[in-house]
Amino acid sequence: MIPSPGAAAIDVAAILLDGMDLVVLGLAGAAVPPTRARAVVARVRSKGACLVATEGRWDGADIRIDSHVAGYTGIGQGYGRITGISVDVEVSGAGECAHGPPDSI
Repeated sequence: MIPSPGAAAIDVAAILLDGMDLVVLGLAGAAVPPTRARAVVARVRSKGACLVATEGRWDGADIRIDSHVAGYTGIGQGYGRITGISVDVEVSGAGECAHGPPDSI
């Protein structure tokens, strides 16, 4: 884990792909330029690895998963315990997951 890669996060992820099968990259709200994305994706494929980018925009990704909390249950009039959380999830893309196409997730 690299705690604060800053502006070099994409470069750090690309280097980590040389020795790791799975790299999770937090983009901190940034958008990856298409030319940089293509170079990193080429590296991912050549290494047979998997790159998961979170909290940002990576156009051209094989699979995109967007989610947000839609509601909570169990809370009374502003107090009590949360007994459940509803999450809306949207999956799109042309890629396939290990367990089938994206719409089967």
